[in-house]
Parts: sequence; C-alpha cells; structure tokens
Amino acid sequence: HTLIVDGKKTVLHLVPSGILQPGTVNHIGPGVVVDPRVLVDEIAKVRAQGALKDPARLRVSGRAHVITPWHVSLDKAREEARRESAIGTTGRGIGPTYEDKVARRGIRVADLLDAPSLRAAVDRLARDKNFELKELHGWPEISADAVYDDLFALGKELAPFVDHTGKLLDVNASQDKRPGGDAVLERISEMMFVDAVRRHVERLPEDSTGWLSGLRDRQVGRALALIHENPARAWTIDELANEVALSRSAFYDRFARLIGQPPMQYLTQWRMAVAATLLRQSRAPIASIALDVGYESEAAFARAFKRLVGTPPARWRRIHNGE
Repeated sequence: HTLIVDGKKTVLHLVPSGILQPGTVNHIGPGVVVDPRVLVDEIAKVRAQGALKDPARLRVSGRAHVITPWHVSLDKAREEARRESAIGTTGRGIGPTYEDKVARRGIRVADLLDAPSLRAAVDRLARDKNFELKELHGWPEISADAVYDDLFALGKELAPFVDHTGKLLDVNASQDKRPGGDAVLERISEMMFVDAVRRHVERLPEDSTGWLSGLRDRQVGRALALIHENPARAWTIDELANEVALSRSAFYDRFARLIGQPPMQYLTQWRMAVAATLLRQSRAPIASIALDVGYESEAAFARAFKRLVGTPPARWRRIHNGE
C-alpha cells in the first residue's frame, strides 16, 4: 500500500496501513506468509517515522509462515522453466510458501524464536528444496547454515511483536458479540480460502510439483485424501495403489513425480503434522496421540517425531504452548 498521511509518503507491503493511525492495534494473522527481512525493514521504517513507539501496536501471529530464500529461488526457477507458459509470478516466493503452509511442512514465525525447532525445519527444507533447485532446475543450492543464521537473527528482532493473534481477536470480539457472528465469519473465511486454493490450482502449469499439483490429479488426489482422512491406518504402497486402481510401480512414480516425495515419506510427514496439531491444541497423553497417528508404541512415535521435527514431542508441546 502507498499511503500519504500529513504530506508524508509511506509504502508498506506487510505492516498493516492502520499502523499510521494512533491508538490502533494492527494484526498480521496466521493466514499471511511473511518475508521476515521485509517485515523487519518495514518495522524499522515505521519506527523511524515515530509511528510505532509501542511494539504492542503491531502483533504478528506465530503461526504465520515464513518465506525463505528457497521459496524465492524456486518461484523464479519455476517461472523460468515455464518459458512461454509463464504465469507472471512476482518472484517473491509467495506461492511456494503457501504450498508448504497447506502441506504443513514450512517454517512458522514461532519457529524463529526456538533454535532447535528452527534448525530442524531449516534442515528439512534444505533437503527438499535444494534437490529441486539443483536437480530439476540446475540452480545453485542454498546453504542451510546461512539460512538458519539469518532467520534466527531476524527472529530476535521480531520477538517483541510475535503473539497469538487469534486469542487477542477472540478477546476483542467477545466484547461486541452479535448473534451468529462467529459462524458467519468462520464460513466466509473458509469459502475465501477454498476459492483462493482452487484458483491457484487452476493456474498451475502441467509440470509443477507439490501438494496442490497432486490434488489436481484424480488418482494421486484420492491417495492424498485417504492418507489425510485416516493417518492412523498402517498404509502400504500396495494398499494405496490398489485403492486408486494403479499398479504399485505406476502409483509410486506418479505420486513421487507430482508431490515431490515418495508416498511413505509424505505419510510420515502428514502424521507428524497431525500429531503437532494435537500436541498444541489438546491435553491428550502422548501415548494416545501416538495411536491417533498410527504408532502403537509411544517410544516409536517419539523417535519418529524427533527425527522429523528435531525436538521430542513432550518438549515441543511445552515450547509451543508456552509452558
């Protein structure tokens, strides 16, 4: 947004324009993808104008996802590979970051404040993104250490602004309740999100990879639905292939090509994403959560969770619930 207030011109991309109005509290919600460098620079600009003396006037959701150098490079590399079918992306990494947000495999703002979680998330992204950059597009790999150092430093600068924006909005909304208001807002937000995803899927090129590309394919989309609906089931490649009426090899190749990773690896990541949600939103025992995501042994679940996330489930729960 380009704003002119009292004759002064201000250009903002992430910080809400209301920040220039005294007495307002401005929220960057969990549905936004954030380039932390851009956000830090904008905060510095607004502060220099004297418009943000109190950090409490800008709240950034810890659940908002972070745009990394990998997302920016992949955005540009994919656009370059499309040639005449290029879709005109801005090259700022927004689309690839939303892909990781929907697939629950990205980096959140809250992760920037916790070194072990950030290290694990960066290493996980490095494996997948550097492979695509180098092997599919011939672009240079990006150093995981450099990304980690930069993001951790930016996290320290953003720490005073990070908050649970959902709870803050709930408190404000509770002071002005209208019958049916919550239900209407929830349905509208769901409809807007679904429409945005559909429009994005329709514009994806034929050779794109990722969760959204898989949804567009009838058989891979069906396999994704089965995994998402029942992560606790002891799925095998043979069972999934049978469910979508493909041979084992054809299903494996098709899934890996469209999603960018093998079926069983995706299943494990989805199980850990579901487990993370349960750890954060419920008080269920870890042994019970382990069963819910397909692990008969709490110890086996804890090993798998730590291997993928970088932190044992009990400690992860304490960190993300502020205990």
